[in-house]
Amino acid sequence: MEKEQPKKSSRKPWSYGMIVAFLLMIILLPPLLHLFAGGGVILVALLLMALVFGFLDAKIFRFTASFPLLVGAAYFIAMQMYFNAGTWIYLPIMVILAFVGGALGDPQGMRSLGEED
Repeated sequence: MEKEQPKKSSRKPWSYGMIVAFLLMIILLPPLLHLFAGGGVILVALLLMALVFGFLDAKIFRFTASFPLLVGAAYFIAMQMYFNAGTWIYLPIMVILAFVGGALGDPQGMRSLGEED
Protein backbone atom coordinates (compact mmCIF):
# COMPACT_ATOMS: atom_id res chain seq x y z
CA MET A 1 0.00 0.00 0.00
CA GLU A 2 1.15 3.49 -0.74
CA LYS A 3 1.36 6.03 2.00
CA GLU A 4 -0.97 8.96 1.55
CA GLN A 5 1.11 12.01 0.74
CA PRO A 6 0.05 15.21 2.47
CA LYS A 7 -1.42 17.67 0.02
CA LYS A 8 0.44 20.88 -0.55
CA SER A 9 -1.23 23.98 0.69
CA SER A 10 -3.35 26.04 -1.61
CA ARG A 11 -2.05 29.25 -3.03
CA LYS A 12 -1.66 32.28 -0.84
CA PRO A 13 -2.08 35.86 -2.11
CA TRP A 14 1.69 36.35 -2.42
CA SER A 15 1.93 33.26 -4.64
CA TYR A 16 -0.28 34.92 -7.23
CA GLY A 17 2.09 37.88 -7.06
CA MET A 18 4.97 35.54 -7.88
CA ILE A 19 3.14 34.24 -10.94
CA VAL A 20 2.29 37.75 -12.12
CA ALA A 21 5.91 38.84 -11.57
CA PHE A 22 7.20 35.95 -13.68
CA LEU A 23 4.70 36.60 -16.46
CA LEU A 24 5.62 40.28 -16.47
CA MET A 25 9.30 39.29 -16.67
CA ILE A 26 8.56 37.37 -19.87
CA ILE A 27 6.82 40.42 -21.31
CA LEU A 28 9.14 43.17 -20.02
CA LEU A 29 12.56 41.47 -19.94
CA PRO A 30 13.24 41.36 -23.71
CA PRO A 31 13.30 45.13 -24.28
CA LEU A 32 15.35 45.67 -21.11
CA LEU A 33 17.89 42.94 -21.92
CA HIS A 34 18.11 44.12 -25.51
CA LEU A 35 20.07 47.12 -24.25
CA PHE A 36 22.80 44.83 -22.87
CA ALA A 37 22.63 41.53 -24.76
CA GLY A 38 21.88 40.01 -28.13
CA GLY A 39 18.84 38.04 -29.20
CA GLY A 40 20.39 34.65 -28.46
CA VAL A 41 21.06 35.59 -24.85
CA ILE A 42 17.49 36.81 -24.45
CA LEU A 43 16.13 33.58 -25.91
CA VAL A 44 18.26 31.39 -23.64
CA ALA A 45 17.27 33.52 -20.63
CA LEU A 46 13.56 33.15 -21.42
CA LEU A 47 13.86 29.38 -21.93
CA LEU A 48 15.82 28.89 -18.70
CA MET A 49 13.36 31.09 -16.80
CA ALA A 50 10.47 28.93 -18.02
CA LEU A 51 12.21 25.79 -16.74
CA VAL A 52 13.33 27.27 -13.42
CA PHE A 53 10.07 29.03 -12.58
CA GLY A 54 8.07 25.94 -13.57
CA PHE A 55 10.22 23.99 -11.10
CA LEU A 56 9.83 26.61 -8.36
CA ASP A 57 6.08 26.90 -8.84
CA ALA A 58 5.62 23.14 -8.50
CA LYS A 59 8.11 22.79 -5.64
CA ILE A 60 6.63 25.59 -3.54
CA PHE A 61 2.97 24.99 -4.34
CA ARG A 62 1.97 22.06 -6.54
CA PHE A 63 2.23 20.92 -10.13
CA THR A 64 -0.56 22.10 -12.40
CA ALA A 65 -0.85 22.42 -16.15
CA SER A 66 -2.07 25.99 -15.78
CA PHE A 67 1.37 27.46 -15.11
CA PRO A 68 2.93 26.21 -18.38
CA LEU A 69 -0.12 27.48 -20.28
CA LEU A 70 0.24 30.90 -18.65
CA VAL A 71 3.90 30.91 -19.67
CA GLY A 72 2.81 30.23 -23.24
CA ALA A 73 0.26 33.04 -23.13
CA ALA A 74 2.83 35.50 -21.76
CA TYR A 75 5.36 34.50 -24.43
CA PHE A 76 2.69 34.92 -27.11
CA ILE A 77 2.09 38.49 -25.91
CA ALA A 78 5.84 39.20 -25.84
CA MET A 79 6.23 37.62 -29.27
CA GLN A 80 3.55 39.86 -30.74
CA MET A 81 5.13 42.93 -29.14
CA TYR A 82 8.86 42.40 -29.70
CA PHE A 83 9.81 39.45 -31.88
CA ASN A 84 9.47 38.62 -35.55
CA ALA A 85 6.93 36.12 -36.88
CA GLY A 86 9.44 33.26 -37.00
CA THR A 87 9.82 33.11 -33.24
CA TRP A 88 6.50 31.32 -32.79
CA ILE A 89 8.51 28.07 -32.79
CA TYR A 90 9.81 28.89 -29.30
CA LEU A 91 6.30 29.11 -27.82
CA PRO A 92 5.72 25.32 -27.55
CA ILE A 93 9.31 24.90 -26.36
CA MET A 94 8.70 27.36 -23.51
CA VAL A 95 5.46 25.59 -22.56
CA ILE A 96 7.18 22.20 -22.61
CA LEU A 97 10.11 23.49 -20.52
CA ALA A 98 7.73 24.99 -17.93
CA PHE A 99 5.85 21.67 -17.89
CA VAL A 100 9.09 19.68 -17.45
CA GLY A 101 10.24 22.05 -14.69
CA GLY A 102 6.93 21.53 -12.91
CA ALA A 103 7.17 17.76 -13.30
CA LEU A 104 10.68 17.81 -11.80
CA GLY A 105 9.57 20.07 -8.96
CA ASP A 106 6.59 17.92 -7.96
CA PRO A 107 6.84 14.36 -9.33
CA GLN A 108 3.90 13.21 -7.19
CA GLY A 109 1.74 15.95 -8.66
CA MET A 110 2.82 14.91 -12.15
CA ARG A 111 1.65 11.36 -11.52
CA SER A 112 -1.71 12.56 -10.24
CA LEU A 113 -2.30 15.02 -13.10
CA GLY A 114 -5.77 14.45 -14.49
CA GLU A 115 -6.96 12.31 -11.59
CA GLU A 116 -10.04 13.28 -9.67
CA ASP A 117 -9.65 14.04 -5.97
